[in-house]
Amino acid sequence: MVTAPAEWTERVTPEERERLGSLVRAQLQGLYILQLGARHGIDWQTPAEVAAALQNLGIAITAVGGRNTLDAAAVASPRLVIRSASRRRSFRLAQPGERALAATLGGSVTVVRIEAQKPLTARAQLTQILANLRGIVRISDPYYGARSADALAACASATDVRLITGKCGGGENESSARRVIVDLTKEHRRVQVRVAPSGQMPHDRYVLTDSEMILVGHGLKDIGSRESFMIAIPRNLLTDIATQTEAAFDSLWSVSTPITT
Repeated sequence: MVTAPAEWTERVTPEERERLGSLVRAQLQGLYILQLGARHGIDWQTPAEVAAALQNLGIAITAVGGRNTLDAAAVASPRLVIRSASRRRSFRLAQPGERALAATLGGSVTVVRIEAQKPLTARAQLTQILANLRGIVRISDPYYGARSADALAACASATDVRLITGKCGGGENESSARRVIVDLTKEHRRVQVRVAPSGQMPHDRYVLTDSEMILVGHGLKDIGSRESFMIAIPRNLLTDIATQTEAAFDSLWSVSTPITT
């Protein structure tokens, strides 16, 4: 796994470099490095690593400057970063920090078109999107099937993946689909799947993370069978909608039943 700043910063895109260059405050630059590092598989960074990454990307800062910046962000109200209790002087970006960056950089809506009758291409597009999700990932999809497992397994960078569903759909054999889901949850302990009580499953499909909501126009298990769209909206553009949706999801999650064979 790539961990050294000198290695992962080589994979930073020109667009990401441009966004970093638009940030003039040292604190926002430090927050952005934590965000970029997380995107490239580095969940926790020390002040020295943040400073080294900034230097590799053309921003002059000392290790002491990086430490002072992150220490201040850790005691801000609200806290912009989280200091690890187990890792010596390591930090990761907190949700308020994500929002501060989004407000400064100007979050934008992303729309992905899924073409009809191209299921392989559609699943590749879906995997690419889900692979970049981090933190707790909440998914609402009224129908599940064996291929739902592929979508859930794609969330490899998430710390916790929770799918609420209603029932097995598309004419699939329910017992077979349930066995695949159970096998998935045994192998990937971070993944959980629960069935909502009868009559309580929402109709709309979505994926909700700490930083965005993705509206999904078609079921994850059959994506690509017909034309649809995936629309990613930063949480800072949704104001209270994302918070209300998260609360409703968690409430339904608490009364839903885990899938077993």
